[in-house]
Amino acid sequence: MRQQFHETKAMKKLAQLDFLGDRHQWVRLVVLFVGGGLIYQLPYLRFAFYKPMLQTFAMTDADLGLLGGAYGITAGLAYFPGGWLADKFSCRNLIAFSLIATGLGGLYFATVPSFQMNLVLSVFWGAVTNLTYWASLIKAAGTVARGDNRGRVYGVLEGGRGLTATLAAFAAYALLTQLGGNRLGLQAAIVFYSLLTIAAGVLSYIFLSESAAIDGRRAK
Repeated sequence: MRQQFHETKAMKKLAQLDFLGDRHQWVRLVVLFVGGGLIYQLPYLRFAFYKPMLQTFAMTDADLGLLGGAYGITAGLAYFPGGWLADKFSCRNLIAFSLIATGLGGLYFATVPSFQMNLVLSVFWGAVTNLTYWASLIKAAGTVARGDNRGRVYGVLEGGRGLTATLAAFAAYALLTQLGGNRLGLQAAIVFYSLLTIAAGVLSYIFLSESAAIDGRRAK
């Protein structure tokens, strides 16, 4: 009787862990949270590598503040129409485009452009990380859920995003310090982030379900 009780309890725990019920859905969820953990690393790079950025780009504190302001204003304005785009277009295509575009912007960023071009890049990143990405990410994650497990899916999404961002940051910092913490090290870290983000975009296009994205648009 006691053994049966423990077996039943173990089965319940396994059922709670397997709330998606399909390994393909787990793959999609992993792809979503990896992309979500990477896409904002380049626009917010100044928080991790503040001093190296000041030295490499020959900027002042005010310059970095202006770049952050340009990104923040664009992202804020882009937030609301992003939901409309996610309803009208394929979430898979929007997510893949956003990640690849962000990564390509990062490769340009690694060439150490002028302050004026960095300003343009900040506006560009504000658009592709919010207008075409955020609402699509949330909607695509919702299509992964089964039954009333949406809350768990969003929990895994947020936890996975945090884990991905942390691991990528450790790797980028190790790369920077290995190369002396100078201009070359920062450029290498930027290229590292950029290539990871582009790869996440390609994986998103391959593994995210087009039919699920369509169902997500119809659900609202």
